[in-house]
Amino acid sequence: MNFLRGIVAKIFVYTLFGLLIASFAIWGVGDIFRGGGHTQTVATVGQYDISEAEFRSNLAQDYSLLRQRLGRQIDPEMAQAIGLPQQALNRLVVQALFIQQANDLNLAVTEDTLRAEIVGDPNFRDALNTFDRNRFEAFLRNQRISEAQFLERLSAQVVRDRVVGAIGLGIQAPEVLAEGLYRFQNQRRIADYVELSFDSLEDIAEPDTVELQSFYDDTQDNYMAPEFRTLTFIDLSPQALIAEMAIGEEELRAAYADRSATLGTPERRNVSQMIFDDEAAATEAVQRLQTGADFAILADELTGQPPVDFGLVQQSDLPGELAQAAFTLESGATSRPVETSFGWHLLYVSEIQEGETPSFDTVRDQLREELLFGRAIDELISIANQLDDELAGGATLEEAAQTLNVPVRDLEAYSRNATDRQGDLIEGLPQSQIFRETAFATEAGDTSLLLETDEGGYFILRVDGVIPPAPRPLEEIRDQVIADWIADRRDSQLLERAASLVARLEEGQTLQRVAEAEGLEVRTSQAMTRDESDPAVTPSERLPGQLFRLEVGQPTIASAPNGQIVAVLTEIVEADPAASEAEVAALRSQLQGALAGDVLNLYATSLERAYGVTVNQAVIDRVLADF
Repeated sequence: MNFLRGIVAKIFVYTLFGLLIASFAIWGVGDIFRGGGHTQTVATVGQYDISEAEFRSNLAQDYSLLRQRLGRQIDPEMAQAIGLPQQALNRLVVQALFIQQANDLNLAVTEDTLRAEIVGDPNFRDALNTFDRNRFEAFLRNQRISEAQFLERLSAQVVRDRVVGAIGLGIQAPEVLAEGLYRFQNQRRIADYVELSFDSLEDIAEPDTVELQSFYDDTQDNYMAPEFRTLTFIDLSPQALIAEMAIGEEELRAAYADRSATLGTPERRNVSQMIFDDEAAATEAVQRLQTGADFAILADELTGQPPVDFGLVQQSDLPGELAQAAFTLESGATSRPVETSFGWHLLYVSEIQEGETPSFDTVRDQLREELLFGRAIDELISIANQLDDELAGGATLEEAAQTLNVPVRDLEAYSRNATDRQGDLIEGLPQSQIFRETAFATEAGDTSLLLETDEGGYFILRVDGVIPPAPRPLEEIRDQVIADWIADRRDSQLLERAASLVARLEEGQTLQRVAEAEGLEVRTSQAMTRDESDPAVTPSERLPGQLFRLEVGQPTIASAPNGQIVAVLTEIVEADPAASEAEVAALRSQLQGALAGDVLNLYATSLERAYGVTVNQAVIDRVLADF
């Protein structure tokens, strides 16, 4: 089994160019390899087991990255269609292969190496550019992993990078190969062409019943209705409760008094500092500043470097002692020496931007919305708990809704796109992605859990039925099928006319002569590359690909937005690598990466054969069912 084919090239790019997908920087090494609880194994690579938790975490990460790149939600079917689960598993397999190879080569990761990684990571540094343990711990909480898991991943990354980095060393791409690729990519072609427009065709009569039915039968796959779910659900949204609530004037003013410090714009100061090892040196600097010395020049003289510039900061941006000192100074003033664990600091304030507290009338509506939303959330939590209790006691959704006096809704047909049978978007649903995933992950006849939405609401649903995908009835889409039949006939007629023109060209007639006989205008295209798509350059996106299959003088046909193009290749413009040295150098660099990727591919394949890879598909299927 060549388990790695198709993924190794990606891994090469990530590793050799510093873009590994799993990039970690962590602190401490005491608990790297402590054992945890028993977990199911997704795959075994030699002596290394890939756990269900590892696979689940990697897959969730890939889901999130893909959603960000596409700017929309990804359903499980789409994710599996593009190979997202396979990608996550392949990455873990490759990682395990290189970890084992590193172990066999006795490549060890020391405590000092791991500590250097974390101390050097800018994500864990504070305003003073020093390691901040609190930022590291916040990162762990955000990633929902323990320090031990974090350290294990860092250790794996370090040894993997050592092996992969060594494989790519010394590989060079021949210059002649880069020049050949440049010529291939930048060769341009020019054509004379005529355009056959749909507007030149006579009107086509609608098909009779037999013709329409035959066309529909042959093209049913174009008219498939998606799978629908019949649903019953309860939606508890804060907006519904807010409509029935009110906030009094006295409560609004009390909230303003409590929150006034956070409602406006805080004071900001432009602060810089110089740091000394001892108080005496800092005191000497203060004395020289009092006699008129320039802060920046003095910092460079006494510390050997320019002052550290914090930029415009608010008081909460600085550590306690420094914040207190900086925010008691006047503009243009320098502080007395301030001691911290890093030394003795002198702070200089070059600018003060005063804070501003808005008036009560300015923020009245904002306060009302915040208070109403908070009160609605509190009430929703209470209703949700009561609903859970009712359902746990055996009540149906309808019975529980009646007891709590909350509405229950029915949907006769709900698709993955949140549309009905007519294709119209169904309005007024809970947060679409969570609701959609739950509706299609719940079996027919089952009721989901009570789930919370990102907007602070709750919903629960029951799948009453599943309507499988099926062709839409002809009677329902008759107008659409008629329009498609007419469009198909128009395409056929125009293509036949284009083919007749090409036949005359192949008989030896010139394009100009054929065009004059047909009342058409001959045009000359711009020079285009084989992958040109700019409509200002090519009259048809398909024309460049056609032209690059031809010899000069040969004709071709290419579809265009408003008809068909009949073109004759008239000129081939060769590219000159000597005139574009920078581009050739960039191509050579890319080729070098590709060649190194090929070497890495071969090496990884040999590791796969040496260590062996087995996969537990049942565990994988169980994980996929949760997405």
